[in-house]
Amino acid sequence: QIFTRSGGFMGLSFAIPTNLVMNVADQLRTDGVVRRGWLGVLIQEVNRDLALSFGLDKPMGALIAQASATGPAGKAGIQPGDIIVRFNGREVERSSALPPMVGLVQPGETVPVELVRDGRVLTLDVTIEELPDAPEIASSRAQSSATTVAGMVVEQAPSELLQELGLQSGVVVTDVSDDPARAAGLRQGDVITQIGGAEIDGVRTLRDVIESLPRDRPIPVLVVRGGNSTFLTLR
Repeated sequence: QIFTRSGGFMGLSFAIPTNLVMNVADQLRTDGVVRRGWLGVLIQEVNRDLALSFGLDKPMGALIAQASATGPAGKAGIQPGDIIVRFNGREVERSSALPPMVGLVQPGETVPVELVRDGRVLTLDVTIEELPDAPEIASSRAQSSATTVAGMVVEQAPSELLQELGLQSGVVVTDVSDDPARAAGLRQGDVITQIGGAEIDGVRTLRDVIESLPRDRPIPVLVVRGGNSTFLTLR
């Protein structure tokens, strides 16, 4: 079907690829149910600044913002900050290309995953599992003494918040007033867990890490927002 205001054929096309239809039909015919492959990661697009901060020549691949410790990726050793560039022999040009690749793999099948970590190329064997129901993650607000650093007000994340988010440590952003935090896209309620590959276990560590950062180059910052992890770039 093609939807347009005028009724013409120029517009948005809603279509299902033939290979996906055949895969679904075969599963329904054989098992009576459709099973999707699951990697157990939260991914994001690699923009130019993120590519530079992770040492890539160009933006490509799927950046791992979060990996479930009990999921297929976590069990295989994939971790936040890894960039998947090839999955099961196929190049991952954009992050949006990865989910369909994973979904078509039968649960229980082991596939090679090529990734970039700290500028090095690694290949890990990952056993894909069946896609489970998504859990709901609650959010909370921190209540502790605040300090200002890099244009934002931060506090030590309380233990209840860390437990709800499944984190070991981090600091919560309670206000964003100026650059560079504002330019990086940091928001009130973000929980910062990592900057430039360094784990952030408290406000003092955050301040020390930021003071040691190089000037005028993008640095990857891992934050948890709304229960999901995402990378931002801080200059």
